[in-house]
Amino acid sequence: MRAWSKRAALAMVFLAGIELGGCSSGPQVQPEKKLSLKDDGLPVWVDQPCVGLPVGALCSVAESDFAGADVEAAKTDAETVCKNRIADQISTQVGRLTERLSSAMKDLSHGQVVGEKTLKDINQNYQQTTLRGVRYVDYFFFPDRVSPKKLWVRAMVTVDSNKMSREVADAMLSAAAAQRLEMRHEEAQARFDAVRRQYLDEESKKKLP
Repeated sequence: MRAWSKRAALAMVFLAGIELGGCSSGPQVQPEKKLSLKDDGLPVWVDQPCVGLPVGALCSVAESDFAGADVEAAKTDAETVCKNRIADQISTQVGRLTERLSSAMKDLSHGQVVGEKTLKDINQNYQQTTLRGVRYVDYFFFPDRVSPKKLWVRAMVTVDSNKMSREVADAMLSAAAAQRLEMRHEEAQARFDAVRRQYLDEESKKKLP
């Protein structure tokens, strides 16, 4: 009996070790930081939208005062604001990359670049594709869920920077070809790849906790 109990105890320790190991191998998340604000009863993520979410995710928080009259309308209101804020973040990312690619293209094509409308279309297309993956991960009702006066919503979307930068670069090269810009494709591809590598290196450093 004692031998069996000893084996059972060892098995439990072994299983616990496996369980802990599994937890440590999960996705890296943003660390939680102490709020510098007063303790107002609101969740930490109201002031730190990405806390506890995967590193590199784009996050946003929005609130609505409509909860007292119509909770569902308040949800829709806050979700819309969240989505628009994430769209702005995506636009900033893509815009930063297209600006660098345009500069490289200008050097290679005797000062010629694709038009502003083309750049806006590329940005808009990527926004629309990425926004399909937006998730509303948290809702908070104040002062409580039964009789709320306000609510907060937290949203997130993950962005594959490598895929995004490749798609944007390919779209710009295609646009340049369509506009018959005079530049050697192989040289342009190599230059664009160099710009992408630098961009991705900077993005990876930003994602470090």
